[in-house]
Amino acid sequence: MSEYIRNVVLRDPVYVKTRNLSLDAFLREIVALRNQFKAVGFNFNQVVHKLHTLQEIWLLVNEKHKGQLFAKIKELQDRMNQVYDLWKDELGRPIDQ
Repeated sequence: MSEYIRNVVLRDPVYVKTRNLSLDAFLREIVALRNQFKAVGFNFNQVVHKLHTLQEIWLLVNEKHKGQLFAKIKELQDRMNQVYDLWKDELGRPIDQ
């Protein structure tokens, strides 16, 4: 605050920093997606490790984990499409044009 008052009194230029709220929201979404992808990768790595150590059990468990993996990928894809639509609406045109 003192720097602002000093600049006003001395008639120096006053610089104002602004935040891009839509970019902040986008970054929060990307961080959340990154964390979800990490979790999916970690879970998949555990499943593959189990495959190498418990091949008989793998045949029984595979379908469950595969379904969970595909469901999470679909959820991430849907969320990314929602973020794309928000940005597209804000720009008034598709992002890739």
